[in-house]
Amino acid sequence: MRACYGENYPDLLDAVYLWNERVERGIPAIASAKAAGTLVGKHMIIDIALMFDHWDIIDYTINEILAETPNDPHALFAKAVYGFEGVLPSVDPAQVPSIIQQLENVAPTTAKLVDETLAFVKMVWFYEYQHIFYASSQDKEVCEIGMNGDITGMLFPDFKCVGIPDQYSPRNLAIVVFGASDEILLSARVKAARRLAELYPQAVILATGGKLGTFDRSEGDLIKELMPEFADRVVVDRLARDTIGNSLAIAEYLRDNEIGNLLLVSSSFHIVRASSIVRGVLQRNNMHPHTYMVSAGNNVQAPLGTWSKENQAWLETKYGGLGHYRAIEIPMTSRDFARGAGLFTKCDFDALREK
Repeated sequence: MRACYGENYPDLLDAVYLWNERVERGIPAIASAKAAGTLVGKHMIIDIALMFDHWDIIDYTINEILAETPNDPHALFAKAVYGFEGVLPSVDPAQVPSIIQQLENVAPTTAKLVDETLAFVKMVWFYEYQHIFYASSQDKEVCEIGMNGDITGMLFPDFKCVGIPDQYSPRNLAIVVFGASDEILLSARVKAARRLAELYPQAVILATGGKLGTFDRSEGDLIKELMPEFADRVVVDRLARDTIGNSLAIAEYLRDNEIGNLLLVSSSFHIVRASSIVRGVLQRNNMHPHTYMVSAGNNVQAPLGTWSKENQAWLETKYGGLGHYRAIEIPMTSRDFARGAGLFTKCDFDALREK
């Protein structure tokens, strides 16, 4: 975001600084961008608000931009992609085809990317995710726990964890473990990664995650410490602050090493979004390894191997009754794939128009 707004628009430097600080869920940064009183500032508001799922702010700002510039590709892209997910108050998902048609008339490249993004998200959530891998036979129950609730069962009626085929044993394999600022989440992910490390002794282990939350060292370092028997195979990324930072580090490692296969390990609720941003970044860099998702379960409020009403409520009814999947993970998958693929800021869409 800094490369777009900070370098090109001096009146938005304060907003960029506040955004980088990640304070108060982006509200000070949004207020600073709004105070600039410019159309570009409104574009920046969309991007900041997307990082913190402020759907009402996103919706209002999209409409403000389109009132001034009805054919703006950035605003139309956001309206189509996030309107499709049903999280924008003023957009009925049934309107999305007409929005895409408008884009085809004024920005055909952007319209094509909207279609590709929506198709990707639908495929990964409602097909690939419903046949997700577990690390070993001991982990099947952990993988499936919490997925037969009233809401999760309705969202993913065919959900079933499956084992990695015995025939799968590539030489050029990396096991990617996404860090977490929560001990329950991190221990579950490391447990799954250890199973995979045993199965694939030739694989390098990429431990991603910077110093966040209550930990006194990086998540990547913690992952390595929790896998002492595999320490000589672990490559640590200490700098990432979020999943796109993780993905950029992964892409850099793949660029410098001959890795053609990735097993991505994260919690069940997070793995689709994590894998989507990795795939977006790799696509942007013209890199196409075979990428597979491995679940470490849905335990958040409950220790690994147990369950609780609080954990189920977090998945299904928190966030205004929508639950974590519907309010956060599914719509944020569109955002993160687009962000990884370079379809996020006003500058990204300006560059598309110049091609």
